[in-house]
Amino acid sequence: MLNILESYDLQGFINGEVQPPPQFINNADTGTQTNPAFVKWRKTDRLVKGWLTATPSEEVLGIVVGLNTAFEVWNALVHAFARVSSDRSLALKQRLTSITRGTDTLAVYLRRFKAVCDDLAAIGKLVPDHKKSWWLLNGLGKEYEVFTTTMLRPPVLPYSEIVTSLVSYAERHKLDAQPTPQMAFYGQCNNKNKRSNGGQDTGELGTILLVTQVIFIP
Repeated sequence: MLNILESYDLQGFINGEVQPPPQFINNADTGTQTNPAFVKWRKTDRLVKGWLTATPSEEVLGIVVGLNTAFEVWNALVHAFARVSSDRSLALKQRLTSITRGTDTLAVYLRRFKAVCDDLAAIGKLVPDHKKSWWLLNGLGKEYEVFTTTMLRPPVLPYSEIVTSLVSYAERHKLDAQPTPQMAFYGQCNNKNKRSNGGQDTGELGTILLVTQVIFIP
């Protein structure tokens, strides 16, 4: 709306630069009469006021009802929505600082984290890059403790690079994956060996196979 008003050079009606002229003037011949300048000002002011309340919600109507000028309407809306924005900003920041991965996959956690950052940006509260990095890493949990500790060592990488490294790290270490069939098969066989030998572990061959598999897992 401000851009539209500025394009028509009408911003003075909402910022106080354009003040209403006297409604009446004295004329030596006709006495007191309506000031033509006031009539012109009132016409334009009502136009601007109409633009500001063109598609009002019930909430907006409750704020601007009874106000007479575009200046009054504009300032009432600015103050009202500033309070709403402040409350929402506080709630979103609290959510951002307390967000954790929990039992979510990494992909879901990253989407949830980005959504909160985007909501803050939408109300003009951009999250500094270093704070995004800090909160993202601290919400990963113990499974990513080694990665988190490494990434938090100065100099800390930009947020976008941390996300890329995080996804790569998770893929390499298969942190979001289920145990491989080979690992599950070995675990079953090893348990059978223990039970058949009175609790003694004779699955030496299985151990060798497991170590070999782990070494060559990409």
